[in-house]
Amino acid sequence: APTHEKSFTFETWIRPFEENLNGELLAFETAPNVKDVTFGFTGNNFVFKVGSVSASIPITYTAAMQYNWQYVGLSIFKTSENTTRVCAVFGTAGEECTTLNTVFSLAGLGGDTMSIGNSYKG
Repeated sequence: APTHEKSFTFETWIRPFEENLNGELLAFETAPNVKDVTFGFTGNNFVFKVGSVSASIPITYTAAMQYNWQYVGLSIFKTSENTTRVCAVFGTAGEECTTLNTVFSLAGLGGDTMSIGNSYKG
């Protein structure tokens, strides 16, 4: 299969109110309370999970970013049959990337509920 078939991007804007970034921005449930895709923060790291595969990328977050809208983007690029390039962008701090020896795929995940933030479900 062509490498672009298992590439995807999450993009959103957030307005952080805490000194440390923690919590899920997006969660995709394939069954009630079974989150197969998550994207968020833990201890100022991007944390994401697709199926049984998860990873994190450190980001730069400063006190000056608090209370201001910040762009958040996470791109997953399948670079070969067995590797993925993951890049995260937060605010104006620049892009952080890492290469993983795994492939993420949304195929076959069905869908029950998409959660946005801590209190909104759609």
